[in-house]
Amino acid sequence: MRRVLSGVSGRSIGGPRWPSAILTMAVLAALAAGSAVATAAVRPPPPAALRHKYEQKIRRILASQFAQKSLRARRALARTLLREGAGANMKPAQRYAFLIEACRAAAMAGDFHLAFRAIGKLSARFKMNSAPLMRTLLQHAARRGHSPGVLYAAAREAVVMADRAQRQNNRPAARNFLSLAQSTAARTRSAWLKEQVAREVHWQLWRRQQAVVAATARRKLADKPADGAALAQLGQYDCFIKNRWRKGLPLLARGPAGP
Repeated sequence: MRRVLSGVSGRSIGGPRWPSAILTMAVLAALAAGSAVATAAVRPPPPAALRHKYEQKIRRILASQFAQKSLRARRALARTLLREGAGANMKPAQRYAFLIEACRAAAMAGDFHLAFRAIGKLSARFKMNSAPLMRTLLQHAARRGHSPGVLYAAAREAVVMADRAQRQNNRPAARNFLSLAQSTAARTRSAWLKEQVAREVHWQLWRRQQAVVAATARRKLADKPADGAALAQLGQYDCFIKNRWRKGLPLLARGPAGP
């Protein structure tokens, strides 16, 4: 298919519609898939001014597609941009512009699985941290999205990202995602979604409290290795919160509830 920026005439993409790809991979699998591009060198992102130049050029050439506001049209635009950005023989700044615009279009369509596919392609080609980019996309969708479906999807994805960040001990990111989930859910009319976000907030607060309890128990065990209460607290934290069963079970076995 004709590339948007490679032709001399610069006419917009036409041709038949391609069938939609079935999105069955989880978020992490989608990110990992991007790293399978073995022949592409991973390089720093292009300079901001150069990226902006190509982004503006893409928006001019595809002005009619960008002007369509329906979720279906935005999803189709995201797929087109993603397909173009994954092509061969393209300047790095061009590729980056296509893929970042694909991320934005997918986010505005509420299709965050597709957005993660685009982020995976970016991560495979450029040195970047995907979490801040995803947070920016969620903020963009929450701020500019007017469809209840987009707001709903953005809030739910923010909750997922908050939980993942907390499990990775990235507490600042978890707080940011959770705050975004709360503000986005507040704009929806879904009582169920607001309740889910409230539960996630409660869960995150409880996890932080347990982390403090575990740190205190760890300090106690440094002075008194046989302290039963501290063994139980640290063992429960390792097993039930951190999912480190091999580390936590021996501690529980040495505690008051052990054999």
